Amino acid sequence: MNHSAHSIEDHWPPADLEAVTQCPFCGALGRTPLHTGLTDNLFHNAEGKWNQYQCQSCKAAYLDPRPTPESIGKAYATYFTHNDAAHSAPQSGLRRWLHIERNSWRNRHWHMALQPQSWWRGWWIPMVWPLRSFLVNQMRHLPRRPPRPGAHLLDVGCGSGDFLHLARAAGWTVQGVDFDPVAVQVAHRLDLDVRHGGLERAEPPPGGYDCITCSHVIEHVHYPVQWLRGMHALLRPSGTLWIQAPNIDSWGYHEFGADWHSLDAPRHLAIPTVAGLRSCLEALGFTVRVEKLTPILALSVYVASDTLRQGGDATAPQNWKKLLRPRYALAAIRQTWQPTQAEFITLIATKAPP
Repeated sequence: MNHSAHSIEDHWPPADLEAVTQCPFCGALGRTPLHTGLTDNLFHNAEGKWNQYQCQSCKAAYLDPRPTPESIGKAYATYFTHNDAAHSAPQSGLRRWLHIERNSWRNRHWHMALQPQSWWRGWWIPMVWPLRSFLVNQMRHLPRRPPRPGAHLLDVGCGSGDFLHLARAAGWTVQGVDFDPVAVQVAHRLDLDVRHGGLERAEPPPGGYDCITCSHVIEHVHYPVQWLRGMHALLRPSGTLWIQAPNIDSWGYHEFGADWHSLDAPRHLAIPTVAGLRSCLEALGFTVRVEKLTPILALSVYVASDTLRQGGDATAPQNWKKLLRPRYALAAIRQTWQPTQAEFITLIATKAPP
């Protein structure tokens, strides 16, 4: 649904646009038009229309032209609000009950000490596989065993530190970087080591980080291969990189097309496929494992995309009755066995040993 009849040049000065002549992921020149006239149908602050192409080689989708690195900040004027609500326990009702159940299971599973909790609560979670896989994904597939003493973890694009809070509770020495100054201030109030900026602001320990995570960041990056190379350099030998990103070859994209929630033009500059992103990582020397995605995350994308298709506001509270639609439920379950068509790519890449 278009919210502006103006052209991109009316709102994004030509000096603040740059041409993209080759695929940001594989460098191939061949491409096919994918969408024309995409609008910012999520936050409505990047007026105009955007063109998207698909690489004929790795099948990634990318914008051309795209905002320059210096001007892209304008597209985030009303982006997701970062706050510390995720660190506060609900005070009553079903949400508080579920919060205690989750904490209790996490404490046993990852040797944490989250509060509030009870030693006998949460026993049922392993039997509800979608919820269990959702919680494992929230922990970014960190191993159950406690990390070695002094193990360091960097979260790139950490926001206000929701994941860092959990990783620290699991025994990791944590650090984060983020470009959102408000998010950084919230993280500081939580006594988290978070720096304002990108990879250049990270301060790795001697030998490098044991683990680097980045959740839904690479699609926002102008030069993703250079960015991946930078994280490879920051890891110690045998260190791991956990990365999650939208998948342009997902069932949701093929179902919803231009209304797919994860297109998010112009903030999502380039969206990879599983094979394409895996190839990038392997070319840098990583050994890569593909993780399965929980159906809960897939269903959230379907509900938001359905709302966009109907011309609604996907950032507002959603009608979760849509989750009961058999078509969406079956697709969410099916992607568990077809990770190449999952809504999100989830990869664990291990740097070569010394």
